[in-house]
Amino acid sequence: MNTILLSIIIPIYNVEKYISRCLESIISQYNNDVELILIDDGSTDNSEKIYMKYVKKYKFIKFIKQKNAGLSEARNIGMKNSKAEYILFLDSDDYLETNSLSKVYKYLLLRKYDIVLCNGYRIVSGKKNLIRINKDDDKIYSGINYLINSIESNSYYPAVWLNIYSRKYVMENNLFFKKGRLHEDVEWFPRALKYANKVIITNIILYNYEIRENSITTRTDTYKNGLDIIQNVMELEKEFIDLPRKKKKIFYDYLSNQYLNGIFIGKLNDNEYDKFYPLLHSYRLKTRLKSILFLLNKRLFYIVRDKMERNNI
Repeated sequence: MNTILLSIIIPIYNVEKYISRCLESIISQYNNDVELILIDDGSTDNSEKIYMKYVKKYKFIKFIKQKNAGLSEARNIGMKNSKAEYILFLDSDDYLETNSLSKVYKYLLLRKYDIVLCNGYRIVSGKKNLIRINKDDDKIYSGINYLINSIESNSYYPAVWLNIYSRKYVMENNLFFKKGRLHEDVEWFPRALKYANKVIITNIILYNYEIRENSITTRTDTYKNGLDIIQNVMELEKEFIDLPRKKKKIFYDYLSNQYLNGIFIGKLNDNEYDKFYPLLHSYRLKTRLKSILFLLNKRLFYIVRDKMERNNI
């Protein structure tokens, strides 16, 4: 059995202003069951100078340098180099909640869950908003049942970093990220749930996710964002084609919404998507109405969608 319980995998790219805060949030609650794996994805600022001070001081921190290959490949490298029983993905401009790891350990020490689901804060302009996946504390689901139930209850939140994963489970099911893909969490998390036998929901607040203007998730090209969302949808449709009929309808309805998001975010041209896809795959009334509006008046759909986005609807 591995002696290390948890690997925290931290991709690093030009985060000189934030990397110390990220690392300190772990060091302040460190115990011997943790290793940190830093993957420097070709940073060109002072990030290396800063994190190397920590590497030299703390034996449980190791680092890997690579040419810039993107967030997905950095995470893959981290998984392959992990020696622990569980893995947590932490973005280098975010940080862990105080005393959260000790709360997580009680679940990890049982060594019986494929995925441990946690909660976090979404921080915008210094204001914290709770990301609460749902209220079924300590309830255990299969991955598929959790996926479908959370979509139905509008509590589904496909953020890879919000949860902790059994490394054995991830490696046995070949759950690697698609290299170069944007919106990688949206594509990866349903696949991770698909094979899981035991997923436990906790009330632990683990993560602080800060939205900033120049982060990896906000500075990327919107056109490629849109195209990658469409590609994610098409691949997930094939991946989940064998779901039971009712569950497939619910999941495909979710994909229909993602498809519309891709068109909206990327402002895609008419020849770059199937305009009938959202309606043909919709199941719930709200999705059908959005799909019909999109078919009838794309410009009006954009106006309504933009307003919904601004008002968090």
